Amino acid sequence: MTHLHAYIAAINAAPSAQQIAKRELTDHSFEESGIEVTAQTGVYTFANGVVVQREFELEQSEPDPSQSCQECWIGYKVLSLPDGLEVQPRSKAFANKCQELFWMRMTARDQAASA
Repeated sequence: MTHLHAYIAAINAAPSAQQIAKRELTDHSFEESGIEVTAQTGVYTFANGVVVQREFELEQSEPDPSQSCQECWIGYKVLSLPDGLEVQPRSKAFANKCQELFWMRMTARDQAASA
């Protein structure tokens, strides 16, 4: 089994054993409750055949000075796997970039400790 962390790390250009073979990015924007939202969907095909989708949404509004990390939505989902390969978890979502970075650090630490 491979941890989703390795694929998210590669997508974010962090050190990873997983290599991206193909990247397809789509940018779009829409209005939700009167607020402009910019979004990006990325589909990443890895050298081992795993395909992961990353979705990112950010509201275009005045930043809240009381928040240390701007709210956004980041989601990852395994779309397909080659036979005999398992990735866990199959999906992961974050409410901001700080939350994503914290999860990446803690998961990398846990992975190193169990190796």
